[in-house]
This record gives sequence, C-alpha cells and structure tokens, in this order.
Amino acid sequence: MGDILNVVYDNWVEGEAQPNLLNTKQPNRFRILDGFFRFYDDSGHKIYHRMNKCKIEDVYKNPNENYFYFINGIGNVHNTFKEYKTIPIPEIVEECFLSCNNFNFIFLNEHEYETENYLLYIDSHFTKKEFDLSRIFVINNNAEMDIMKFKTGTKLNVYSSGFLLKFIARHLSFQNSKYVKDKEGFFMCHNRSPKTHRYTLLVMLMKHGILENVDWSLIMGWSKRQQTFTHFYNGILYNEEIEHLKPEIDYFDSIDIKRSKYEEESGWFEAEQVLGSFNWEQIYETKTFENTYVNIVTESNYHYDAVHITEKSLKPFYFYQLPIFLSSQRHVKYLRELHHFDLFDDFIDHSYDKEPNIRKRFFMVLDEIKRLNKNKKKVIEFYNNNFERFEKNKQSVLNIFKSTKDVDYFFDHLINKEIK
Repeated sequence: MGDILNVVYDNWVEGEAQPNLLNTKQPNRFRILDGFFRFYDDSGHKIYHRMNKCKIEDVYKNPNENYFYFINGIGNVHNTFKEYKTIPIPEIVEECFLSCNNFNFIFLNEHEYETENYLLYIDSHFTKKEFDLSRIFVINNNAEMDIMKFKTGTKLNVYSSGFLLKFIARHLSFQNSKYVKDKEGFFMCHNRSPKTHRYTLLVMLMKHGILENVDWSLIMGWSKRQQTFTHFYNGILYNEEIEHLKPEIDYFDSIDIKRSKYEEESGWFEAEQVLGSFNWEQIYETKTFENTYVNIVTESNYHYDAVHITEKSLKPFYFYQLPIFLSSQRHVKYLRELHHFDLFDDFIDHSYDKEPNIRKRFFMVLDEIKRLNKNKKKVIEFYNNNFERFEKNKQSVLNIFKSTKDVDYFFDHLINKEIK
C-alpha cells in the first residue's frame, strides 16, 4: 500500500521480465508494460518509476501489499482466447491467485476495444474456477465499459482507458494546425485498413458524383486483394445493390494503394508495406486538413456494439474541420459528453449516431454528406463565421493530453486498493 505498483511476471530470462502469456501459441499477441507506463512518466505523471517488477514468490512473502498480474494484449484478445478455448494463465499463477487475497489480474488492451462478449467470457471462465471476480480488472479502449458492467451484472472491475487518446493528443500537439479560410477542396476521407463500411462509402460517393469533391485515400487495398473476403459488401448492401454497383465496386477492388492528394510525393505508404512499420507520429500531412472543410471520418469500429474512439476522431477537432462520423452507434454522444467537443449540431445533423441498425445508420450518414455537398456555400459561410468554436475544439484535444484520469485510476483502484 502507498505509492508502489507491484507488477508480477512469471517468465524471466537472464534476469529480465518477459511478457506474461509469452509462452503461448501466439506470443506476439502479448507485451510487457514498460512502454505503457513510461508514457505516463513522459507526460509528467510519474507512474513508470513507481513500478516494481516482481516474481510470484514476492506475492506470498508480502501479504499486506497489492500485486498485479497484467495480461497486456495486442489487437482483439478475445479471439485469441476463443482459439485457445481457454485463458492460458499458468497453473502456478492461478494457484497464487487462489491462495493470496493481495494478488490481482488485469486484462489490459490500451489501444483497442473489446465487446460485451469478451467481458462475459472472462466472467464465465473465472466463475467456473471459483475465482474472486472483485480482484480481476478489465481495461480497454471501449468507452462503454461501465455500461457493459451494468448490463451484464458482472462483479469484474472495468475501466475505459484514456491512453490511446492521450497518446494521440500528444502527437497532434506537435503539429502546427492553422485555421485557413480559403481552402482548395471541400471533403476529405482517408482510409487505411480495408473494412466494409469504408469501401462501401467510397463506392456510394462515386455513384452519387461526390467523390470528385473528396480528397480521399485507400492505402491498403493490396491487403484486401490478398485475402478472401466472403460477402464483403453484404455487411451493408443488398445483393441487388451490389450487382447494380458492380462498376464502382470493381474499381475500388482493383486498387492496391491510393494516396490522398498531398501524400503523393511523401513516400510514406508503399504497396504491401507492413502496417506496423509506419511512423504514425510523422505522417500528418497538414495541407490535407488545411484545404478541406469537412472531414468524413471512417472509424475503426462500425459494425460492433462498442464505442472505440481513435486518432481518426480527434483529427478534425485539432485541424479546424467539420466532422462527419461513419462509426458505431453513440460514438458522437461520447465525443460530446466525455471530451466536450462542439459537434456543430446547429449545422450538422448527427442523428445517425442514435441509429442501431448498421444499414440505416450508413445511409443516414450518406444523406448528410449529400446534403452538405449540395450546400457548399453555406458550409463555407458557417466555417468562416465560427473561428472561436473551432479553436475551442482544438483546445479540447490538448486538454485530453493534460488529463490525469488514468493516473487517478491507477492510484485509487490499483496502488491503493484495499486488501480484503
């Protein structure tokens, strides 16, 4: 108890701690915590230097101190566990959990989101083992963790991590964003990994003659072409619509890589380049943002019932743009309520955010894009008359970086957790 975070590792090589669950079929799915907590130190909050790396035997020796076994996942960890048909925690670790009330499990995924099914999976797995669920924490980037806990009635501890947005806000703060009145273009829509809602939107924008007004990108088309996607467009479109849109679909399906207007000479993206090799901190082409009024954000999560706010959603607020979000239900709600962004509701109709049906929501977003496209002069007039509101949004992004939300949680619920 006090100001030390005791982190337990059960796998050590030559005196160096290795990621927990490293010795599994997919060791690349798990990582060590140094970078995660070092980020908070670099942000001025001093968590990493409070971290004490421990072994299992330390838990037994110090019953009056809290210890935490982190399972720090990369990507969708739920699918990994389902493939294993278990959560592969070593027997020696489980025995310690059953024997020591000061020992806790933390399922951490600071970059990605997990769904309600993931929470239920963990609950069911450990309930069958008769584990104390009050000593198990589930932390990830789903903004609705508290709601999921209420809906499921689980006794697991849950927390919506602020790491990703804090991390991105820091990167954005290094960019010299400017309020530019006379812009060259109108819409922008940047797309990386191939997903149904992204391709479908580009197809529909082309069909309706709007794409010519969009600075768009599709930089990982080669990835889609290398994989077998069964009924890729059926996630939103009906079969007869897909047949009717075949020329547009064939066009986008043929693309390996399409850079946006101001990325053509950058050399950032090459065909078949590994996604993780990009230096995301350095690939902000500010001219794209400065020369477009409306940012059509195609978020990472569209189909699943979870709110996953990523760097894509912060960019329009930092770069003085009007935003439209092709995202999951309630995404806009959380941008407004959690981060106090001005969504310009007096000018843009975000009613799509309340629509649970993914097809209806898609066409509501498309209709709003079509409406703005038909009213370009009004959009430009609104933009030029509301500098203060755009500036306030930029400051709200910077406030995310200043937030102590995560650090407060680490102290209140982990470091100073009461031992029962």
